[in-house]
Amino acid sequence: MPLAEELEALERGFWDASSRADGGYYRANCTDDVLFVFFFGTLDLVTCAEVVDGNRTPWKEYRFENVQVLELTDGAVAYSYRATARHEGATEDMVIYVTSIYVQRDGAWKMALHQQTQAQPWGSA
Repeated sequence: MPLAEELEALERGFWDASSRADGGYYRANCTDDVLFVFFFGTLDLVTCAEVVDGNRTPWKEYRFENVQVLELTDGAVAYSYRATARHEGATEDMVIYVTSIYVQRDGAWKMALHQQTQAQPWGSA
């Protein structure tokens, strides 16, 4: 499978796991020292997986646009995209710029860093 497709499948797996409240997917597909960077702060793997386990707002839909894959070094890549998503029950889409860094560990790609920046119109506070 081409690298871009493999990374997309992993990334979509995280979105789907969040909807299923499946923190186990995070535990299985991240490095032990992964860092999650959100607009509200940072989380480690244990905390993020617990939050996902308790998720009660699944995604109704999401899509990736402007996907870019950047090889950083041998065995490390950045997967970056613009996500448009909507939680079940929400009336508006959320637009997020996302970058995930994956590293190879024991022959598998593992997420080592995940960063999200919520988009907002120019001039808004």
